[in-house]
Amino acid sequence: MGSCRTRRAKCRRWRNHESRRGLGAELRMRCACALRGIALAPWPPVERTLETIQADLVARGLEPGLAQRLAQAIEKRTAVLDAARYQGVIAGVALAFTAQRREVERLRKAADELGEVKRLLGNFTDELKKLDEALETLAAYVVRMKNPQPTPPSGRVLH
Repeated sequence: MGSCRTRRAKCRRWRNHESRRGLGAELRMRCACALRGIALAPWPPVERTLETIQADLVARGLEPGLAQRLAQAIEKRTAVLDAARYQGVIAGVALAFTAQRREVERLRKAADELGEVKRLLGNFTDELKKLDEALETLAAYVVRMKNPQPTPPSGRVLH
């Protein structure tokens, strides 16, 4: 078996990868080599600063304050990762917190709607109480109209 360099030379994509740019091209090249059975040396770890990690998280849509706290938490864990794995970690963290933020917003909206429904039902209950009082007054008036009290025989009205 030859060394990594001779195996790399056999892969046409490896020879042409210098002209391609970005991590995607590197990943495509590595996948093509793996499919052909050509072993490549692992990617070397890349040193990252706290600011770089934070900038990557902010670029993925996280708020700067949250990105700073998360960057501090994942800085040591990503120090030994190659570029592809690092991007996977950043994408996963961003996706998780974005999904959580959406869920929190959905729950907050549902709670606001529930509060609005409670307020409307409370107002409806108050109106029903007023209607009940008015109906009781009308019922008492109807009973008085049906059963008039006889006037006293002396012709005087006593109050």
